[in-house]
Amino acid sequence: MLTIDRIINSNRTAMGTQTFFAIVFVGRQGSSYLQGLIDSHPDATCEGELFSPTVRLLADLVRRRTISYRNSRQRDVAAYLSRKLHKKKSAAIGFKMPYLSLVEHPEAREAFEAFGYKVIRLSRDNLLDQYISFKLAQINNAWRSDRGSMKITHFAAEPADVAEAFQKWTEWDSTLAQTVETLPNLHVTYEELVDGSGVFRSLEFLNLRKVPLHSPFRRQRSGSQSDILENYAELKDHFARTQWARFFVG
Repeated sequence: MLTIDRIINSNRTAMGTQTFFAIVFVGRQGSSYLQGLIDSHPDATCEGELFSPTVRLLADLVRRRTISYRNSRQRDVAAYLSRKLHKKKSAAIGFKMPYLSLVEHPEAREAFEAFGYKVIRLSRDNLLDQYISFKLAQINNAWRSDRGSMKITHFAAEPADVAEAFQKWTEWDSTLAQTVETLPNLHVTYEELVDGSGVFRSLEFLNLRKVPLHSPFRRQRSGSQSDILENYAELKDHFARTQWARFFVG
């Protein structure tokens, strides 16, 4: 197995002239949209998820088991990144890495630091919108706008399920922030991607010139919170006196 130092030395010339980056996120926070935009830049390449969580990890999360193992498919993250990404010719080269993949590959943090990666960390201000996006994707088995459509456009939600999602994502976002805080990092929210300011800041962060961009990925959801959630009034009342009340915007 190659060490990170040996990999860096073998690629030192390219690494001196290129920017390597990772987009890290919890999920349903605009990562595919941003990936598509950056990948459309003439000076950049942005791959998708090179390390997807295994079925076993996802199953254990559902069963609330302790996660204490790694994805056996890519044991040497540094070697894999060097082989998969670092020989590309773009000025900025990166990929998406979800939180759960970082859980399976804790050595990725060391590789990012050794290779001088910049990290764009995504989050979402409104967790109810994130929940709606997640559930619609789950119900329709349509996780990307270029693969599958939303045939089911509304549903009823259990308050306990919503609260659990809010709590879990808040904890994961916090852990993700702590994981990358000592790396060169930029925090961008979904809402900032939508209004364009987050896209502009991302280009600046990656030392990319401002040019027209186009992403093949589009927002999958249509309709307001109350249009989609069949029991919206019940949920809003349930969370009215909690820290989550501000997410219910109608």
